[in-house]
Amino acid sequence: MIFLGLGSCVGGPFNGFLIDKFGLKKAALMILAQTVAACGVLIAFTYTFTWNVYFCSAFTFLWGMQDSGVMNFIYSCCGFEFDSKTAAFSVFHFLHSFFCFAMIFIQAFITTPTAYIVYFSCIGAFAVFAYLLFIFAFELKEDQKVPDFDEITVTPDD
Repeated sequence: MIFLGLGSCVGGPFNGFLIDKFGLKKAALMILAQTVAACGVLIAFTYTFTWNVYFCSAFTFLWGMQDSGVMNFIYSCCGFEFDSKTAAFSVFHFLHSFFCFAMIFIQAFITTPTAYIVYFSCIGAFAVFAYLLFIFAFELKEDQKVPDFDEITVTPDD
């Protein structure tokens, strides 16, 4: 668990810097790469089905890094891309709680390593789909054209 915390401590500022420097869409690509790496190591770890301190440390570090990236990403979206902050955060927290319950319920029925590999692969594929949908289908406030000063016309009030 130490490496999970270290990954979160490294990933939070790193991913925050990416979001600030490059914007949400470009940072989403990097966070997507972190998520794919973390899911790949998780699937490999499950496939080998043996405990190794280096493998476990790498997995927990990558998972902590991508987890903090996802949280930075979601909070940046909810905080800056919606006019109503309370609605955006309320919907996020409701859906987050609901899907945590749903995934834990599904995991209760998984009993074999092969079933876990299929489950983790489906979760990873869904994450890739969700990021790509965000990157290519949504228009962000930062992408909208801001008029130049010369294009703004002001009419005096009578």
